[in-house]
Amino acid sequence: MSDLPLKIRVGIRDQWESPRAPIATCIDSLAKTLGYTISPQIQWSALYATLKDSFVDQGMFVSAVCRIGIAFYGRMLSRIEDKMMADWTDSLLDGMMKRETWVLKIEGHEDASTQRPLLTWDEDRGSFKIEIPKCKPPGNSIIEAGFDEDLDALFASPYVLSEPTIPLPPIPTQASTLQSSATPPPALPKIVVDGADDWTEVNDSGEPTSASTPPSPPSKSLDADPPSGRSPNPNPPTPSPPTQSPTTQSPTTQSPTKARPQSYGLQRPTKLFAGPTVNPVMTIDASGSRLVVHCSHEATLQQLGKYLNRWARIDYNDSLKRPMLTVQMIESAFFDDVIDTIVIEPTYSRGVTEPLNPTFILSFVEGVLGYKEEYTNGLRWILKLYPIRI
Repeated sequence: MSDLPLKIRVGIRDQWESPRAPIATCIDSLAKTLGYTISPQIQWSALYATLKDSFVDQGMFVSAVCRIGIAFYGRMLSRIEDKMMADWTDSLLDGMMKRETWVLKIEGHEDASTQRPLLTWDEDRGSFKIEIPKCKPPGNSIIEAGFDEDLDALFASPYVLSEPTIPLPPIPTQASTLQSSATPPPALPKIVVDGADDWTEVNDSGEPTSASTPPSPPSKSLDADPPSGRSPNPNPPTPSPPTQSPTTQSPTTQSPTKARPQSYGLQRPTKLFAGPTVNPVMTIDASGSRLVVHCSHEATLQQLGKYLNRWARIDYNDSLKRPMLTVQMIESAFFDDVIDTIVIEPTYSRGVTEPLNPTFILSFVEGVLGYKEEYTNGLRWILKLYPIRI
């Protein structure tokens, strides 16, 4: 944080990191009632770089972030203590019991059209996220009302994020196949010769029509016999090669040079690796007693993980009725808030040495998600996706 202005560093020390700060009191109060500590995480340098244009006074930047954090913890605590929100609290606890640690990530929002902070959550990462827009911070009433609206929408679908859709090509039906095969291609006009100089064009109905302009005769070789009544030219002119201006070049043959983008002009990793700018790459390692899937496209891993969890085989000999395989999503060590690994291993891994069968994973990745194999040695696979379909 050494690149931040002095006022902001002092504000972080006094208003955010101090154990006597109001935000610390709100965190402790919610943890005692909820049973889980939701620890805030902020990359201050990146947040200030995104929002600095909205704060003329640098001293107000940390205060505004603190107000937003206090509003989140306050609305969460108010809902949990409200008996009318018992069903919502039960749904929240059902989702949070899957992980021991939870965090609150506060980031900047590039879209300036949004007029209030947005709140979302992600069970796979064990995190809540607040995105602060690039505008003047609204009042506390607007922030709290907006958070209430976002908290109501957390469980609109059954406690999980919506699955990304995969557009697949339409399957041709028998009727469309017969219709396309029964439709003949358009007939081309036929041209026949009635002598050396007379040409007749026949239309589609078979009736001859006289052509207004006779076509040019076919080209002949210089060694071919000349027409009767004509003498061959003993010294035929040598055709000169076509000339082309050295400075003029056809635009279709020009290969434009694509400039390499600057690193500071690229999008953040959560958007750069999710869009069509880069081609997703996946590796599958089945050499050990667990399957490890690495992928640069997070939506691919989410789709794979949700499908495996939905249809997981349950071990009915287990008193807790847990799945026989555990599917764990791991956050990337390269970038913040990006999942790049799935680990699939037996729930009871003690004494298990046989490798897991990777065929279902390979079939799903290639058949459903559209990845293509680039290399394999029988235990490891490298696959790519052209283009992104998820």
